[in-house]
Amino acid sequence: MHEILRAFGRLKTVDDEFLNHSEWIRKLGAPSLIGIAGALSIPVGVFVIVPYTITAITGPSALLSLLLASIVMILSGLHMNELLCSMPKNCLLYNFLYASFGELPAYTVAWASLLDLTIAITTVARTWSEHVVAATISVVMAVVTVLTTSSTVVVGFFHADPRHWIASGFFKNGTTGVNSVICGASYFICAYAGVEALSYLFEETHAPRTRIPLILPFTVFTFTLFIFLVTMVFTMTTDFSKFPTTMLLPDVFAAIKIPSARYIMTVGAVCGISGAMLVVFLPASRLLSSLAFDRLLPCQCISHRSKKRGIPYLAVLVIAISSCSLIPLKRDAFFDVIAFNIPIRMLLLVRIN
Repeated sequence: MHEILRAFGRLKTVDDEFLNHSEWIRKLGAPSLIGIAGALSIPVGVFVIVPYTITAITGPSALLSLLLASIVMILSGLHMNELLCSMPKNCLLYNFLYASFGELPAYTVAWASLLDLTIAITTVARTWSEHVVAATISVVMAVVTVLTTSSTVVVGFFHADPRHWIASGFFKNGTTGVNSVICGASYFICAYAGVEALSYLFEETHAPRTRIPLILPFTVFTFTLFIFLVTMVFTMTTDFSKFPTTMLLPDVFAAIKIPSARYIMTVGAVCGISGAMLVVFLPASRLLSSLAFDRLLPCQCISHRSKKRGIPYLAVLVIAISSCSLIPLKRDAFFDVIAFNIPIRMLLLVRIN
């Protein structure tokens, strides 16, 4: 028993070779990193988190939840920058836990993170399919998301009326509104998945110690501002209390009888979520590859990467199969799991710092 406990408490050796050497190909520049964060966070935030949080959790007070979530992400980003300076490695939280607290905590957090990331893949895929069925469009162009969303937000702005906040109840659950705001904040943190994804890619960019501390605050601020404007305009455009929790954001324009805007936003939704599908596999595949490389998985071949592009194809395949197995589950259960796990990871970032 003592030997088992000692094995669980083993620490990863951190030396100059571990810190300075990497098998990953450093091919991601600053535009690529910002693009990865935006391609994942913006579609997930606008087309998945915003409609669900407004209709099921908070109502118009989602604005307060978003501000609270952004504060949490700014603080965790600052701690992430400090940890990065001492250990610029992929899967930052996993490696730091392994080096500081031992094998068992790192293994536990890694699998909890893999569950979150797999759920995120399934959620993005399901939302993508819902929009494709609605509009029969299969275009992949992430930039179209920002353009179409911005144009439709302008349309919504001219139909905005603060009286809709009163009609739907600014705090969705009345006297328990504060609890709803806090709960909504945990859901909005899920929308920052693209920002958190960067912590799994530090070894794949040049000079991460100088590049990432500039990129993280820029992406958090830009994304928060964009989602805040989208949430504010849409909550003032119509009474969200009349919509089911399964609504799609373009349905807002059907309710206010602007079908052209609904079509444009549906195109943007499909393009954006298609772009998210391209990058949503990155964090989970890197974490699974790291677990296999550290011999914490029985099949070490999962850590193998292609020599030309440095992609862990087997890890991507395993994650894809795992994600498919979760598709029959309800989306509410996905959100509950992610909203529970992500704040814990944020606290761990602060704790190990």
